[in-house]
Amino acid sequence: MNVQDMAGQTLGQYTLRDLLGVGGMGAVYRAHQTTLNRDVAVKVMDPQLSQQPDYVRRFNQEAEMAANLEHHHIIPIYDYGMQRGISYVVMRYLTGGTLAQRVEEFTNRNGMMPSLGEVAEMVNQLSSALDYAHDRGVIHRDIKPSNVMFDNHGRVYLVDFGIAKLLMATQAITATNVVMGTPLFMAPEQWKSAEVQPATDQYALAVMTYLLVAGRVPFEADTPYGLMHKHLNEPPTPPQVFRPDVPGEVATVLERAMEKEPSERFETMTSFAQAFERSIAGYTDEATNFFTAPIKITKQAGPTPSPAQTGGVEPRQKKPFFKRPIVWIAGGLIGAAALVLGVIAAISAIMIMSARNNPSTVDMQPAFTVEGLPPTRTLESPAASVDEGGVENADTEGADEEPVAGLAFPTWTPEAGAVEPAAPPAVAYPLITAANAGQLEMVDWVAPFGSPSGIALSPDGSLLAVATFNVEIYDPANLEAPLYEIETIEGDWPLESLAFSPDGTYLATGGYGSIIRIWDMSKGGVLANSIEGHTDAVYTLAFDPGSTMLASGGRDSSVRIWDVLTGDELFFSTGHGAFVGTVAFSPDGSLLASGGEDGTIRVWDVATGEAVTSISLGGYSVVDVEFSPDASMLAAVDQYDNSVWLYDADTFEPVSALHGHTEGTGGYGVFSLAFNADGTLLATGGGDYTIRLWDTDPASPTFGQQVAVLERHSDWVDGLDFSPDGSLLFSSSSRDGTVRAWGVGG
Repeated sequence: MNVQDMAGQTLGQYTLRDLLGVGGMGAVYRAHQTTLNRDVAVKVMDPQLSQQPDYVRRFNQEAEMAANLEHHHIIPIYDYGMQRGISYVVMRYLTGGTLAQRVEEFTNRNGMMPSLGEVAEMVNQLSSALDYAHDRGVIHRDIKPSNVMFDNHGRVYLVDFGIAKLLMATQAITATNVVMGTPLFMAPEQWKSAEVQPATDQYALAVMTYLLVAGRVPFEADTPYGLMHKHLNEPPTPPQVFRPDVPGEVATVLERAMEKEPSERFETMTSFAQAFERSIAGYTDEATNFFTAPIKITKQAGPTPSPAQTGGVEPRQKKPFFKRPIVWIAGGLIGAAALVLGVIAAISAIMIMSARNNPSTVDMQPAFTVEGLPPTRTLESPAASVDEGGVENADTEGADEEPVAGLAFPTWTPEAGAVEPAAPPAVAYPLITAANAGQLEMVDWVAPFGSPSGIALSPDGSLLAVATFNVEIYDPANLEAPLYEIETIEGDWPLESLAFSPDGTYLATGGYGSIIRIWDMSKGGVLANSIEGHTDAVYTLAFDPGSTMLASGGRDSSVRIWDVLTGDELFFSTGHGAFVGTVAFSPDGSLLASGGEDGTIRVWDVATGEAVTSISLGGYSVVDVEFSPDASMLAAVDQYDNSVWLYDADTFEPVSALHGHTEGTGGYGVFSLAFNADGTLLATGGGDYTIRLWDTDPASPTFGQQVAVLERHSDWVDGLDFSPDGSLLFSSSSRDGTVRAWGVGG
């Protein structure tokens, strides 16, 4: 059987559709998983492989290993199996193409290569993934552009872990003197058929980095033997030969990562990434969106499945969840992060009183008609839920978790001799209102090195914190240069979230590491505490407005509440079952809402630790939710139709739909929300590169209407915050790399 001619056939619960790519030992298809009604990617291995002795055992072993690699830059493995002698691996379906496709399309079309900053972001992301794998004894062995893939937001993923090792063990392709790998990216030890090690992956990543920097690989030859000679004996040509503006330090870093002896390369992948980052410090070049701009992905020729083979129906395409790139993403991205980030938030406390009085399912159909309001959405009791097949399932989200009573703690008392925080800046601009929002102008801006993955204003308005890899602290009234920089811990990079304590004394940070750091701002940002408990990246943080409790959520699918001074964990839940991108306390601190990639918002009673209720958004990831300061309304992003919904917090009914953002890069309309101090104005940031202002004063004749559009960002706006006095609006974009301040009459 030819694996290139399998479109329309079924492997298990997967119907193969478009042929996406073909490699030496298999093919990749877009497929439809009938049981979950979603598209996936299925890698089909050559049937001849299964004829080799012990192949089935090795395949299962390597597939299981790959499936257990849970990292935000390693493509998730959903399933694997064997049918009719054909082995296959099921992965997340990514629509951003491979790095090989991007290099081919952009270089052929306009000669564009990514900026050095964008390259650094990608290297950071991939290095993070590889260090994670290496720490678990897994070496990729075949790092190359076709094994690097992207989602619609530029987030980077490594694919094919375990495949190279599997193929190496297959007799059919491991005859004497045959080496495994991709020649252009193979390390000297692979050419010698010597033992591979983590440094082998570093060499290949350095070659790939060189390609993106210089526009060509460091070693080229007409024959495999000529190529082997250069990899084994010659130093790489300095990239400045092909790109004269590249800093000299870049060549030094790349040359070390491509040393002939593995022991002479950088100790870890992260060390290489950090050295590359330092080598371009101070160098500025314009972002190109090389990793995020849409590309045309040509599907491979293959038979078109008939309606009978596909069930006659094309499944609904669900938009993927966005979590700040990091944009770097790890760079951020992809960073980002990114990714990160903030991103999903929690629709929460608008259902508080009613849910407490009546925890059963509540119909959210409005009692009156408002044009464009959403169809039926329900609040589900945590006691039970009904799946699409009508089978009732007990909700076990808190089954093994003991409710925690009395989560209230004394406020901080600064230590003797502590420096008093700076006084709030004088108000230089009038209060931003719906009436004057049309006069908003950009009054200041900053382009931090790296991608700003988060911003936070201190409660008194005296400090603006901007997260990149470290945290830069600015005077909000003057963004010309940071007041100082908090040097964060290497393993935390990139940062994803920031939160000031209610009195502004402390700043909490979380990132791609699993540890939350608490910084004493009264002493210039010295490290005051480290909180451990998460097992993966920390994506979101929020302080209780009236105490020292800190809530967090992360990639390990958990929601947690901590005593910041002691580091004790006060509450824990994995009820979401997917990563948690946003946590938010209600204004009075009585409830905690959390939002996750599973498309639900869950609300917890802070006093008891018990689940109050959950809201399902039809399976679409929760992107952002904000309480109004007086708790009368809840604004929620509906990523499905790129709108924002306002809900009445007493009746739990939607009262207005805010339509205005258009689909931006990746098909996303809205990312971020922020209410002003009195809740009469809502700012929204979008993938269409705009900030939009909405009248949210119920007593106003223009309630629910758009009153201004701000258009100075050159990429999506994923961070927003009003100054406490309401005179300034701050916005950030993790992709255009800027933070901007807006005021009336600036």
